[in-house]
Amino acid sequence: MAGLSDKINDIKNNVLGNTALQQLDRKKIIGILFVALVLIYLDIAFLMSLQLKSISKAGKDSKKLKSDIAQFKREFAQQQHAKASSPMTKEIISEAEIPLLLQDITDMANRNNVKILQLNPAREVVVGRGKKGATAVSALKPNLIALDLICDYHDLGAFINDIENAIKFMAVEELKISQDSGSMFQQSVMLVIKTYVKK
Repeated sequence: MAGLSDKINDIKNNVLGNTALQQLDRKKIIGILFVALVLIYLDIAFLMSLQLKSISKAGKDSKKLKSDIAQFKREFAQQQHAKASSPMTKEIISEAEIPLLLQDITDMANRNNVKILQLNPAREVVVGRGKKGATAVSALKPNLIALDLICDYHDLGAFINDIENAIKFMAVEELKISQDSGSMFQQSVMLVIKTYVKK
């Protein structure tokens, strides 16, 4: 038993007393620390900077989107105010001119970077007799034109402005805006335009 403990003590003294082994352990520790520091530097220099850039870009995109929404609301309110205050006379089209009107709407959309996905002309149900306002437009048939669009807020405002300021009578009857899944800045828009056709 005493011989075994003596051998263990000899091995322990040889290992601890061996300076070559101690130098090797120090080199390993320094090497491990150096690799860890390099990895931390690379993480901070590249990965963190990329993450910070993407966070900064998302913040800028969000600010731009908010400013576009605010600008659209301002332009739409100005357009509604101008529409209410201007006593402009409008041209009422005949039924044969409906294709030309649809072409005018398409041209306005192209001019304002508005993509038309679908355009459906549909005749509106005529107001029943005896209701207030029915006799004033008895010589006219109301028509609705439904449009499915993809555009941003600014272009939509310009498009609506062109429609309502056109020589031919057109008015926005209904407007629904939802976020387009493909782009942060593009919106899906359902727009219904009302016009009248001579009987």
